[in-house]
Amino acid sequence: MALSVYGILYSAGIILLLIRFAALEVEWRGGYVPVLTWHKTKPDFDALERSRSRQDNLSPVPAANPHTDANWTGFRGPNRDGEYDTHPILTNWPSGGLRQLWNSGANRRWRWPTM
Repeated sequence: MALSVYGILYSAGIILLLIRFAALEVEWRGGYVPVLTWHKTKPDFDALERSRSRQDNLSPVPAANPHTDANWTGFRGPNRDGEYDTHPILTNWPSGGLRQLWNSGANRRWRWPTM
């Protein structure tokens, strides 16, 4: 136990010395673990601006009409506003309940609700 603690402390000390005196850099590339590198990735702002200018020249995509497309294929509906105005929602349910359209066929004890 003590040997592994000293090994971790020794490794951390060496890494800190390399960062301080030998230009070792720590780079976070979007993951959970940082990367130790000698040549840190520099941002390419010229490439970013070229990409933005190409996107500005694209023709706009027409928005979907909510009255012609009743399927909610995106988050919060076709207009992304969470409003449903296509058909009136059914409020008078049959007294016997709705007709069952699907059954998992699994034992009743092992069923889990899913979406």
